Order: sequence, then C-alpha cells, then structure tokens
Amino acid sequence: MGGSEQVYDMAPAGGNAVAAAFRPDEPVTHRPVGAVKRAIFKYLQPAMLLGILAFWSLAPDWVTGNAWVGASAGTVIMATIMALEWVNERHAHWRLTVREFLEGAFYIVCNRYVFGAVAAVILYDPLSAFVDRYGLSTELAKGLPLAVQVLMLIFMHEFVQYWFHRLLHNNGVLWEVHVPHHYITQMNTMNAAVGNWAEIIFLGLTLGIFFEMPKTAILCAGNIGGAVAYFAHSNIRFDPPRWYSFFFTTIEHHSLHHSLDYDETRCNYANELILLDRMFGTYREGEAVHVGQDNQRRLSIWQQTIWPFLPYMARARARWG
Repeated sequence: MGGSEQVYDMAPAGGNAVAAAFRPDEPVTHRPVGAVKRAIFKYLQPAMLLGILAFWSLAPDWVTGNAWVGASAGTVIMATIMALEWVNERHAHWRLTVREFLEGAFYIVCNRYVFGAVAAVILYDPLSAFVDRYGLSTELAKGLPLAVQVLMLIFMHEFVQYWFHRLLHNNGVLWEVHVPHHYITQMNTMNAAVGNWAEIIFLGLTLGIFFEMPKTAILCAGNIGGAVAYFAHSNIRFDPPRWYSFFFTTIEHHSLHHSLDYDETRCNYANELILLDRMFGTYREGEAVHVGQDNQRRLSIWQQTIWPFLPYMARARARWG
C-alpha cells in the first residue's frame, strides 16, 4: 500500500467514517520489515494457494482418498495461518487473546459437529435429494482438469455467498442475524469462525450442487476457499501482488468491510473473490485499522446466539410486562 496508504476509522466527533492517511499519533505502528521477509510475505498467499492445489493434484490416491487427510487438511491450513500471525504481525491491537482463541475454538467445533450436522439434515441433504430426484445435476465438469473444477466450485460457492452476504447487510431483520460477526474487535484467524448459528447454517449454499464433481476437487476447493477467507481475517502484514488482490479478497478489503460505522460495512462483501465486488459495483479501496460495532462493544457467545431474537424479546416484555 505504501506511504499513502488509506485507512478508515470512526470520525472523532462521532460522525460517519472518514478516510485519513496514517498520522504520527496513530496508535498503530508498522514494524520495519527486511527485504527478504517482505518478498516472502508478498507472494506467500498465492504460493500457499498453489501449494494446496499441487497437493490435491499430485498426491497419490491413498493420501487424497484418506478420510483423515480430508478432515484435517483445513485445520492444518488454519493453524499455519495462525502461526504466521506471530511471524509478521499486522497490528498489535489485533493480537489473538486467550478469550478469542477459546471463543474461536468453540465456533470451529460447533460449526463442524453441531451446526454442520443440523444444516445437513434440514437443508443440504434435502437439497441434494431434490436435485437427484429430478435429474437436475450435470456431468459436464467431470472430465475437466482438477484446476478448472476447483475454480468452478469456488466461483459457484462464492457467487451465492456474495449475494447472501449482501442481503444480510441490506435487510434490517437479516442484519441482526449477521451483525454478531461484526462485533469482533480484532481481525485474526480465529475470529473468522465467529457468528450467529442462524447464518452459519447457510454458509455452504452453492450452485455447485448442480454439478457432479470428484471428491478431490470438492476438498481442494474447500481448502483454497478456506485459506483465502482465513487470510482475509488474519492479523498478518501482506503486500500481495496486484493481480492477486484484483481477484482474491485480502485483509485490506475485508478489514474495511468490518469498519466501525455501519455504512462502511456495506462494501467488499466477497469472502474469497473480491472480483465479484468489482463486477457488481460494491468494491471499495482502503483498509480499516479499528473494527467492530457499538464503540467496539464485545458480545459473549450467549449474546451472539440470541442476538437476532432480542428485538422480539423486548417487544414481548413491553407488551406482556
């Protein structure tokens, strides 16, 4: 971003968010980075994505077909990105705390073993059965190279999630479902999993359900998409190539989406492919240093869980005493 880097923060007088260059009194410092380290982190994101693709493309079948490999690959990727936060930290005030680690771990476990199981029963299994019953799927992509299949799967998932995410920000009722994720006050890898269960259930929706794909392509696409989403929440100082940040969401893009002011959050909706924001007119350049809502108020897990229902509970109490 360089010396003219733009950051977005709440106006001191309580007005709308404003853009301002870094100031000498800004409580955010950038540690000097050597040329070698800078070069490594410049290309680290695309290198990791290519590494994931190479693994699923070149590893023998007894590896890629192993259930433990498929189940643990995402965790290994997440742990690797978490470790990088200690190597090249972006902002000290985004540093992972014990509370955030435990909260993120809670959501990671629940997302996989509770919300994921519920979503499969009430949503994804019925959808798959419907598609199979009426012959709505196609084998068009089965013979394509793995890299093409992966790109298709990422795009089809992100296309649905972009519009779903955009709707969450532009509908008052749905915003209350989504806003717990915006109450995070630090951007780091573990916070990527935080959110209300009513939203998390729908995060697997994709047009890919209409295309028959090999399991390897599905796992590879999930790992690459997950890596991009973790990078977009991570407390890591990157300076990625322009071509990478043109297509993929970065921490700069997504931190701006987590700005303190509600209106500032209504941009950069794509979790993985910022290209979609560029295509549909919601892209915005910049970066937020401070993130959160309600003057950076923190929510407990219980508050995050019941948040969408609080307005209705308040009305019931007012009516019935």
